[in-house]
Amino acid sequence: MDSRCLIRLATAADLPAMVAIERAVFSDPWTASAFQALMGPSSLVAIMDGEIAGYVFARVLADEGEILNLAVRAERRGQGVGRRLLDCSVDQLRKDGARTVYLEVRASNDTGQAFYRRMGFEEIGRRRGYYDKPHEDALVFARRIAISERPA
Repeated sequence: MDSRCLIRLATAADLPAMVAIERAVFSDPWTASAFQALMGPSSLVAIMDGEIAGYVFARVLADEGEILNLAVRAERRGQGVGRRLLDCSVDQLRKDGARTVYLEVRASNDTGQAFYRRMGFEEIGRRRGYYDKPHEDALVFARRIAISERPA
């Protein structure tokens, strides 16, 4: 893990950088208005060398957490940014009452699937035709989290 990586709550001022990362990373990117609508206590950014290196959006409904979106700048991958974002997000979801965390990942995204498996998630299902551009299935992953669990 890179000690230069600071995780903090996302703010409206972060939106342009987050949207730029989104457009660079995903074939069917979220809009700025979608980001704005989801800003909240589980919206985090990773800062490295004074710039946003990545972000995560999550939410809690009852005792279930959901990772809605996680992305890291291409040039910052492999430096622990995604791990830090996911660890901090899961910790926040746990504090907010989640006992299980869910997420979807493209069926063709082998790198993402391997990352989530390393982070303790297991594949539990498939959503047919979930993604557009290109049209593709999503694999559903889940991770149970203990009340006392803390990020690594």
